[in-house]
Amino acid sequence: FRTFEYFAIAAVMYYLIAKIVTLGARLIAWRLFRY
Repeated sequence: FRTFEYFAIAAVMYYLIAKIVTLGARLIAWRLFRY
């Protein structure tokens, strides 16, 4: 089993998902506070 590769892939996926969620929340908050 390649445990380290699976862990690296999971870490990258988690990082990308977290970044997308934070960017989406920031964009929604910016649009809500703008109006």
